[in-house]
Amino acid sequence: MEVFVNNKPYRYETSLSLEQVLTELGLKGKNGIAVAVNQKVVSKPQWPSFTLQNQDQITVITATQGG
Repeated sequence: MEVFVNNKPYRYETSLSLEQVLTELGLKGKNGIAVAVNQKVVSKPQWPSFTLQNQDQITVITATQGG
């Protein structure tokens, strides 16, 4: 299975949940992030049960402060 996180490819032997991929990438515990899969926002409570499919496009956006 191959998924793309912010256009970077990642290969996995089996299907994973969105939470598993974010954990592996060190993003799960970060505050202020929003995640979309195939341009649809996935809320944080859905991450553990959201099973990724081959070729899914994951977009991770980090909030920043400005002034």
